[in-house]
Amino acid sequence: MEENELTATTSNNLLTVAELARELRCSDMHVRNLITKGVLRAHRFTGIIRITRDDADAYINNTATCERMSVAQAA
Repeated sequence: MEENELTATTSNNLLTVAELARELRCSDMHVRNLITKGVLRAHRFTGIIRITRDDADAYINNTATCERMSVAQAA
């Protein structure tokens, strides 16, 4: 894999706090709070927080599962 290709692949798999917040339709602060609480895994690169696509998907899938369970228990 060439360097340019690796950079493009890596950048496509890493999200900023703002990008994930837009995707989740919440505030940047909410995403930062999830990271601080350990609910959402993140990595710090040269002072910038990044979330991998896999970690974001894991959080989204876990949240969706918890919401479905809550609805089922309420019924």
